Amino acid sequence: MIKGPRGFVDLGNNLFEGTLPRLGLSNILKLSLKNNRLSGVMPSDIFDQQSSHLLSLDLSGNMLSGNIPTKWDAMENLMYVDFSSNNLSGEVPGTLCLLPSLFLLKLSKNSLFGKPCNSVTTFESLRSIDLGENNFSGNIPKWRGDGVEEIRLHGNSFKGNLPTELCSLPNLHVLDMARNKLSGQIPPCFGKMTGFSRPAELSPWNIYTILEAIISYHIEMELCWKGSDLIFDANLPLLNFIDLSGNELSGQIPKQITNLSYLNCLNLSGNRINGHIPDNIGLLLHLESLDLSNNALDGHIPGSLASITFLSRLNLSHNNLSGQIPSQNQFKTFDDPSIYEGNPGLCGLPLPNMCNPHKPNKDSSDDSGVSEKMMLCSIVLGFIFGFWAVCGTLVVKKSWRDAYFHFLRI
Repeated sequence: MIKGPRGFVDLGNNLFEGTLPRLGLSNILKLSLKNNRLSGVMPSDIFDQQSSHLLSLDLSGNMLSGNIPTKWDAMENLMYVDFSSNNLSGEVPGTLCLLPSLFLLKLSKNSLFGKPCNSVTTFESLRSIDLGENNFSGNIPKWRGDGVEEIRLHGNSFKGNLPTELCSLPNLHVLDMARNKLSGQIPPCFGKMTGFSRPAELSPWNIYTILEAIISYHIEMELCWKGSDLIFDANLPLLNFIDLSGNELSGQIPKQITNLSYLNCLNLSGNRINGHIPDNIGLLLHLESLDLSNNALDGHIPGSLASITFLSRLNLSHNNLSGQIPSQNQFKTFDDPSIYEGNPGLCGLPLPNMCNPHKPNKDSSDDSGVSEKMMLCSIVLGFIFGFWAVCGTLVVKKSWRDAYFHFLRI
């Protein structure tokens, strides 16, 4: 049993090994055993009533296996749970998801399966949930909760449509569902996710604020940022980002998504999205990274993209885009041809194929064809009208007919 004055115990980043003992954490607010060599199964009664003061529990980066214990009733004050980067299996117990004070739940990089937290319809206190890189399957849970700020479900086997309930999470500013088996279209109601329409900031109830004085809050987050996977081994950056890459999404990019004016990172790569890039995508003025590669997008590259002065990473490769690559503002810095490769219809720098100034584009060719058809129709109609104007008069008026044939005999 660990005893002492009320405070925290940090034994992380050592070489402790062996199994995890039954823990009695009298007066302990925080326990960290992260990044050791602990192995074996968590005891089913790992906590007792004396552990009820515990606010933060970090067992990440070990070799723990087996199921997550189901007895969490005594942990009514527990706010931060991190069991990531272990060998845990089985399902996530509903009792863990239903902890009344839980703010952050991180179970990523394990072998968990099933439908996580499926018994939960509304999160009362949860702000961040990270279940990435497991074996979860089925549909995305239809969670609700006004306080939910971060949902990370990347690297699983979730399928089906994106639930419209996501649109009703007013404070959501991190949505990472990359590398699943999601299908269907991106819901137009994504444009109503107000958390992406304002700067990411610390809310009054945020765990950073509440535990700042007593817990050295530390989180390691992996996200797709600026075109590559980076690891932030520090306090969570305040970013607004949506990553739906590596799924089977189809349909068009909803124009309503341009309402998310404070979105910093948008990654829709590796799907089956078609249609045009929204012309008003330039309304995403705070966008720093945009990846639309490996889809079936067509049409031109909107000139409004050049007005996004924060844009530092762009990937439009392997689509069906055509026309001239914009050359204004930010596009002067996008001089890597790989940004545009795999779009045979694109021309202009930095690609080697230059645009032909005398070659009309498809739209002008279509307009020309329509004009020629209209002119031909006008000529035919004019001939028919003139022919019957003369012949009809000769048929109707006998005096004109006699005069006309008299003229021919002369």
